[in-house]
Parts: sequence; C-alpha cells; structure tokens
Amino acid sequence: MMVHDLTLMKRCLLNSRMLSVAALMLGLSGCDWLGILAKETAVAATSHRGWDTFTFKGQLPAEFGIDAIAFYGPNEPGKASCQADSFEPGKTVTRRHAQRYTAEIQAQPQDFSFEIPLSYYKGLCGMSLGRVKLAIRVRYGKEKWQKTYADGNFFISKHMTEKTFSFVQTDTLNITAECGFTFKESSFNFGIDKLMQCKAARAELSRAKLTGKSINLKININSEERPYYDQTWIKFPGGWKPCLPKAGGWIKCQSPPIFKTFEMNGQTCTVYPNCKEH
Repeated sequence: MMVHDLTLMKRCLLNSRMLSVAALMLGLSGCDWLGILAKETAVAATSHRGWDTFTFKGQLPAEFGIDAIAFYGPNEPGKASCQADSFEPGKTVTRRHAQRYTAEIQAQPQDFSFEIPLSYYKGLCGMSLGRVKLAIRVRYGKEKWQKTYADGNFFISKHMTEKTFSFVQTDTLNITAECGFTFKESSFNFGIDKLMQCKAARAELSRAKLTGKSINLKININSEERPYYDQTWIKFPGGWKPCLPKAGGWIKCQSPPIFKTFEMNGQTCTVYPNCKEH
C-alpha cells in the first residue's frame, strides 16, 4: 500500500473517531448521527435554485472587488420539510440558505455580473430571498494586510413602502455608492491602516418587481482622505500631521498640539500622505 493511501486511511479513521466523540458529547448514538447525515445528504441532492432571478452587476475601480451574499429564509417556517434535526437530541432548527457571489480584487477596473435567484428550494422547503449583503473590498497597498472593505445591503421586501426603490420605465435600477477612506496609525505597528466607508450602498427592493430586472452598482471614490478619529491629526497645506494624545490615555490632541513622527512604508514620516514636508 502506498504511503499516500496509509495517510488517507489514518485521516479517515481520525475523522470518524472525532465524529463519534462529538456525537457522544451531544448525546447522539451512532445510528442517530448516520440518520441525520443520510437525511441531510438527500436534502442537499434535491436542493436547487428557483427560476425567478435578477441581475446584480456593476463597475469596479482598479484594486476593488466585491462579495454579494444572498440569504434565504423559508416561506413556511413551521412546515416539517423546513425543519432540520438538531445535534441536540429531540430538537430541530429552521432551515436557511446562503449563497456567495464573488468578483476578486483586480489590478485594473473590471465589470461584474451575478444572476441571483429570488427563490431557493432546500429539498421540499421553499425559500425566498430576504437580503443580499455586500462586502465592497479594496487593496490599498502591496502588503497582504493592506486591504479593507465596506458593507452594503439590499433588503428584499414583500410589500412596497415609501423607502422601496422602484423601476420607473426601465428594467435597470442604477445605484451609486460614494466611497471614501479614513486613516489611522496601525494598532499592530504596521504603519498606516486605512478603512473605507461607502454611502448609499444599500436599497430596499420589492420582490414582486425584481424578477427579470437589473441592479447596476457604480462606485465613486472620494480622493480626500480624513483621519479615522477626530482631533488626532491636524491638517496643514502639506498634509496631515499626527499629534501626541492628552494625558490619561485620551486619544485627542493636546492643546497646544505637540506633533510626533509615524511609520509608513518602512519610513519615518512627519506628514500624511507624502511622508515628508516639502
């Protein structure tokens, strides 16, 4: 027998033992565990997306990416097919479903397009889309840690309200997210951390009006960066200068301010973003 086969067998035995220990700790017998596994395998094999879909698309600037996570909830939560056996004997949990769509960060501007179902069937349990959570991601430097993201949400409602976006004589709803950066000294002495916020990256949408339609997201970037904490950096014509905090751990500047240096990209700097004053 090959070494690879022996290693695989050892892993399988270890996994089986771990599952057995977990089952015993949860009060489940081996038969109970196998029964749950068989049932969920059958449910997974018969699960499928619905035919009613909409398109979420958009344009991303260079060094941007996006995740869209669609969350589904059961139409009839109390229905037996919408209940799954819990690991706690004698109890069940309501079925849910989530599906992730991703456009990875690219060095150049890119277009993305996701076809997102409005319904999903987990076995015999019919579900409806309730929310699409957005994570707008950006890389702002060459280091692995120099990444951040901003949240957004599309809420899918059954009924129209005064907040519900409508499609007026068009099949495409255009949404513009205004994104900007804040900066601060890294908590782990890595230099400068950036955080991003995106305004208007959310909408309340009517499920009945959404089938076959498109949502187009555009991202505008505000070129002016601001400190993450107010009154911790002071702006000068040459940029932002950090100052020492007040006594007692209060992060805001002393009065009058006493300026300090900071680390950025391996250099000791006095002003952000140019590092050195001209």
